Amino acid sequence: MDRFSGIKCQQAMRNLELHMKNETTCGNMQDEFLISYPYLKLEFQKYKQGPEGNAIQVEKLLPDEKLLSFYRRPEQHTVDVGFDRTVSQVIKQFGEVLDLKVLLLRQSGNVWIETTLTRNWTLEQQNREGKLLSQ
Repeated sequence: MDRFSGIKCQQAMRNLELHMKNETTCGNMQDEFLISYPYLKLEFQKYKQGPEGNAIQVEKLLPDEKLLSFYRRPEQHTVDVGFDRTVSQVIKQFGEVLDLKVLLLRQSGNVWIETTLTRNWTLEQQNREGKLLSQ
């Protein structure tokens, strides 16, 4: 790859966005994210009233569940997942778009770990670390 191609690739990764449409499912969004970041994974969880209506619980979304019913604002369906974005920024933006809890997990060998201690790392750093830990 020549220098110009490398620059174009970097610009494309910097401008990466996930676009959600009415028919977009949880699995679609996870697959799209995985194409760009093979060592990272998005997990979506919905909030649910607990027993007797006083405790809030979270339940993992199934891959075929549509995200449409969780949109906060119908006009905003895009999340910036460029390589220079931090985990905190991405999770915050997902929270502004969807009424869901979003977890960003990093692969470590054959398990997925939460990125809570490294939320200030960029997606590129997280993905690179996942690759190192999984070899």
